[in-house]
Amino acid sequence: MVVPPYFICLRLQAIAGQHWQAIDGQAALKGIDPFDLPVDRFFNYVYQWAMEHSGGKAEQVQRKIETPPAGMKPSEMVAEQEGKDFTDFAKAFGVTPPKSS
Repeated sequence: MVVPPYFICLRLQAIAGQHWQAIDGQAALKGIDPFDLPVDRFFNYVYQWAMEHSGGKAEQVQRKIETPPAGMKPSEMVAEQEGKDFTDFAKAFGVTPPKSS
């Protein structure tokens, strides 16, 4: 399942678009069709490809992919994810969290 922060997915999609022939070619050599993967696995595949082809700059590439956009504070991302996690947890036990106003 794709979860916040979505900006990472957009950046991985951009990498896939820029390097699709190489990504798809490597996948074909491994007998994988990237479009057969669930979306979260697809993004993991593209991420792993980017790390393998970072030219020794994996940390820089990772930072570029994971740095929040200007104006988005990491604490907002954490709060957003924690809220969703709590809601999912509560729903799993049949509890409906109160609606915020």
